Amino acid sequence: MVSLPMPEFVDAPARCFVGLSDRFTPETRDRIPALYQRFFQAQLCPEHGLCGALFGLSYNSAPEGFDYAVAVEVSGNGAVPDGACRVGTPAGRYAVFRARGPVMEIPQMFDAVLQDWLPGAGVELAEGPVFECYPDDPDCEASEENGMVMRYEIWVPVKD
Repeated sequence: MVSLPMPEFVDAPARCFVGLSDRFTPETRDRIPALYQRFFQAQLCPEHGLCGALFGLSYNSAPEGFDYAVAVEVSGNGAVPDGACRVGTPAGRYAVFRARGPVMEIPQMFDAVLQDWLPGAGVELAEGPVFECYPDDPDCEASEENGMVMRYEIWVPVKD
């Protein structure tokens, strides 16, 4: 069981991301780390890329699965490198859960947010990707017991 931090509600502008995407199901989401490896190996350098964070975006959710992109934020509508995708997030209100912990706990954190917090808080999910943000973290560490331990944020679009 993960400890869910209290969310901060943020009004955010529309944003654009460029990266690599694949389709997953709840049963295959454990393969998402391989997409991160592909992203790092591809060494994507999109036009107008903004430095400082890496993002994982879940979108096009349906009962049979969801698309997931590993991406960087970009400004403007520059060219998308071959084999890459562009994903946008709409302007709106987001519940932002900020945490520091083992990366391997993030799927359980998502489950806690979407299955427990969302209905329990009486908040409705809005249209748009749910995403995690991995800001620069100088205190990031790896351990045999917990894997990678770092700061991350889960952004959930919510209706006003």
